[in-house]
Amino acid sequence: MKKLTKFWLNILTILALAGILQIPLDAQAQSSQPPTTITLTMYPLDTQGAKLGNIPCSQMSTTFDVFGCTAIEGDPNYIYPYNSSTITLNIENEYLPNVLPGEMFPPEFITEAMRAQAIAARSYAYYQINNNGSNINNSTQFQMFIPYRFNIAGNTPPNQYVISRENPCSTTRRLLNQSQRKVCSALYDRLYLAEKTSLAAINAEFFADYPHGAIPQERTQAFVDPISSTATPCAANINGHGRGLSQRGTNRWLLGNRCSLGNPSVPWSVQYNRAEQALSHYYPGADIRSVLSSNTTVPALRWNPLSIDWQGIDRFNLQSGSTYDINMKIQNTGKQLWLCTPSTSYELGFTWTHQGTEVQGPRIQICNATNPGDSATEIVTLSNLPTISGNYTLVFDMYKVVNGTATSFRSLGAWTPHSVNVKIRANPCNSGTACSMSTPLDLVYVVDTTNNSGELDGSNLWSLQSTIASTINILTESGVDYRIGIVEFRDFPQDTGNTTDFAARVALGFTTNKINIMNTIEGLSADGGGSTGEESVYSGLMTASTMPWRTDAIKSIILLTNASPLNPEPYTGYTAQSVVSATQNSSLPIQINSIITYPDDNMEMVYSGISATTKGTYYPIYHEIDTLDTMRSSINGILSESIIAKLPEWHSASINYPISFDASASRTVHGTVASYEWDFDNDGTIDQITTTPVANHAYSTPYFGGVKLTIRDFVGNYATTSTHVGIPYTLPKRVYIPFVLE
Repeated sequence: MKKLTKFWLNILTILALAGILQIPLDAQAQSSQPPTTITLTMYPLDTQGAKLGNIPCSQMSTTFDVFGCTAIEGDPNYIYPYNSSTITLNIENEYLPNVLPGEMFPPEFITEAMRAQAIAARSYAYYQINNNGSNINNSTQFQMFIPYRFNIAGNTPPNQYVISRENPCSTTRRLLNQSQRKVCSALYDRLYLAEKTSLAAINAEFFADYPHGAIPQERTQAFVDPISSTATPCAANINGHGRGLSQRGTNRWLLGNRCSLGNPSVPWSVQYNRAEQALSHYYPGADIRSVLSSNTTVPALRWNPLSIDWQGIDRFNLQSGSTYDINMKIQNTGKQLWLCTPSTSYELGFTWTHQGTEVQGPRIQICNATNPGDSATEIVTLSNLPTISGNYTLVFDMYKVVNGTATSFRSLGAWTPHSVNVKIRANPCNSGTACSMSTPLDLVYVVDTTNNSGELDGSNLWSLQSTIASTINILTESGVDYRIGIVEFRDFPQDTGNTTDFAARVALGFTTNKINIMNTIEGLSADGGGSTGEESVYSGLMTASTMPWRTDAIKSIILLTNASPLNPEPYTGYTAQSVVSATQNSSLPIQINSIITYPDDNMEMVYSGISATTKGTYYPIYHEIDTLDTMRSSINGILSESIIAKLPEWHSASINYPISFDASASRTVHGTVASYEWDFDNDGTIDQITTTPVANHAYSTPYFGGVKLTIRDFVGNYATTSTHVGIPYTLPKRVYIPFVLE
């Protein structure tokens, strides 16, 4: 009977791993529920976190001088705070806030990487509690916990504003330093790594760094982490046991950079956007669950791209009608087996997407990455290229095909597909000036940092930060000569009574330094703001308009807010008309793209009007899950639409006398204008096409009307403009159109 029982248990386990059988949570042992406290013994530590001897902290003669018993040596204000050496701590409020900055140095990691570490550290603590009980200590034998480590996060002087040792993240956010805000944001959503078929936490080990391809002690197979290369610069070092999560590797994946510090910039072919992707890579097959609800937060079917080898192909010069072979390495990171049978298969596919249209490419079967953690390298033939030139997003996803019906992993469980920006050209673009990026791009983020702003609270900070990192990668890969600036706005302190308020200020001047941009976003602190829900939005936009924009650049603002504007603003008198006038007074005006969270009818009217009037785009967000995709859409929209046709307002000459129409002021961020299409009598028929910006035309009869110009770049983007002509010679008639946005 025992042998029979074991046999059936093995069968049930195989079915569960394959996703055929789901084990209900209410049938699992309640002991798997996450603990809320941890008990550990405190010892002095060396500078690396190893235990120094066997004399515990409470028996030391001068506990305030001993590292490990306190993080702040020699200061009587921060002596060992406990009455005994065996202590019990609240995991969320006291233990993890002091573990995280000791295990991962905040200034060297982005918040999303620290969020991955926080989830691993929480899981590791749960596992040790369930398996080691009272044998846990504060050294790196487990996890390094040192009292007051949070107070000096980032190796800064002790923060006197931290109001509670037992719950430091309850401190008002603006009083915390940048590293402390990272720690609290990383701990915000309370997730942990669980076994495939139970609530029990896994043994989520982690280490600092390890080069790919090595086989660390106690591992049975090579560590697959191609972004952690041994090549210079930024070679990965052996720093740790190589089991579980790589801290430096996680930062690399989330930066999309072989250099874990992001400097120098050595872009990798793949970038992850969320901690869940990195965790699934390093702990394939594990579940990710909420501490509060026990619900799983990731689907059972998951996959990660590991690398894309374009084999010398210029993905920004793909020719319609051609095919291209690339090598793509992918990993099964989910809980289920990818079993290929006569009726079921797992296939990698891709889709070309552009302005809401999609062109599906073929799929290839993946049958050699069966188990969670397995990887496979496949030759992917890019075919079915669209026939219309333009900027496209090439979206890769895995599909489960059952009896010929294919369903994407994204549709099955909302797992993130992998997107790559490409350019398709209907006509060849040979190397040289015709394909060069000749027009610079200046981009300013105008960010609402009030305390009621959804953009910066808790776990939403990652979306802004990760999007800017992605934006920089997109701009760099596209060859665009870009600069990025950041402006923040709140409210008038005269009205709110909050001394931390201000109308608007430049948080970062124009720069291309990725680390400075990331650090500035990390340093933004949500605070203040009035109770009316109206903020000094116009001051933010006006401040951005006065920044030192390059005269020959495409100029774009991305506004991020969930508040209505004060209209008109007190003290400044700014209105929507003020903003439009300030941003449209140059030969290359500033476009305003508005990303608005949960807009009401009035907000929609104002922000959509400003965006439309300035030739920008209005992006409403009604669900938080859409924030990241919307922010990416905004930058792709800027790159798609950053082409401007310009002509002088008025032309006049005698009959049969040639007029020189000069469109030299036209610009495109994607390079030299490819063609100029002239409609000299505005009848809808193209009369002449030139490859230079100047066209000459003589009128043989009197004509008082418009001339229409359409310009196109080599990517397929186009823009139109018009001018007025009076034949025979006459003075222009000026028509004033009142601004009616308000």
